[in-house]
Amino acid sequence: MNIEDLQAQLLRKMSDLEDERKRNAAAFEKERKELFDLSAIERTKQVEAYNKKLEEHKARQAAKDAEEVEKARKALTDKNQLEQKQYEVEETLRLQREKLAWLEQQIANAEFSEEQFKKTQESQRLSISNPVVISSDEGLPGESATGTDGNTQTEQMSDHLKHILRLANRT
Repeated sequence: MNIEDLQAQLLRKMSDLEDERKRNAAAFEKERKELFDLSAIERTKQVEAYNKKLEEHKARQAAKDAEEVEKARKALTDKNQLEQKQYEVEETLRLQREKLAWLEQQIANAEFSEEQFKKTQESQRLSISNPVVISSDEGLPGESATGTDGNTQTEQMSDHLKHILRLANRT
């Protein structure tokens, strides 16, 4: 074995080692690319899973928000209906009070008219049964009527007539 053979053998081994290194580098690059692709696929799956969970969360939150909005709307509707009923009751009560006041006024007016009518009837009945004759010389204002002598406290006169007589006596 001479040096040239050894150098040739060394060159062959170096060449074999270089080929093996290239094959290893190519295999390493292939494995690295496969790992990169796998990790990219895994990341994509994770991102998709995260996005899916995020969408589910958003959907749950949107449903919850919609439910809260619906509850608030229903509460507001119920409140408005209650206020409307309360307003209607108050308005009905006000109208009834007004009608009651009107009826009381009408009753008072009717009672007053009836009382005046009774007094008029009584006065007419008394004037027919006890006519008072005023002579022409005694009929001056400020003088008492015949038979009264200025006394306004007779039982035969109504309050209204007594009042008129008092007014006439003042002048």
